[in-house]
Amino acid sequence: MAEYYAIGHDNAESLIDPAEVSSQDSVSLMFCGSGDARHLFATLLTLQAREMKQKRPVCKDVHITILDLKPAALARTLVMFDMLCMYVSLKTSKVPGHEDAPAIMAYIYAGHVVPAVVNEKLQVHIAGLITALDAGEPLFDDWFFMPAATRKDVAQCLRRW
Repeated sequence: MAEYYAIGHDNAESLIDPAEVSSQDSVSLMFCGSGDARHLFATLLTLQAREMKQKRPVCKDVHITILDLKPAALARTLVMFDMLCMYVSLKTSKVPGHEDAPAIMAYIYAGHVVPAVVNEKLQVHIAGLITALDAGEPLFDDWFFMPAATRKDVAQCLRRW
């Protein structure tokens, strides 16, 4: 039995239509059976693209819950968030070499076989996440909550990766 679908079996779609949301609205979304999180990422990209176009927030705040029965699916999503956060930080600071991060994320997200350099970068992120999960530390400046039992299961998946 597969831990999750490595590649989705339907088209990724945003769960929010920014045209239907006011800048005064709070939005709550739930992604059940998040799997490879394509719909989650499509939603986040839709919101970001609209904010860049409008040059203002689409809504007051967004609360997102992601659920999956398979800890491996949550582990992969956590790795992707960690890589995205690192990329944004490196790009904002104009650190040389940050340009490689999107290609590395693409390999991790869609590839079954990856080059050694991609695996090296992946292992750095995995090690940091395992440390944070085991210590019960906040994830991503405390904007990402994961219950203790789920942390244990996700950390175990990351150790096997």
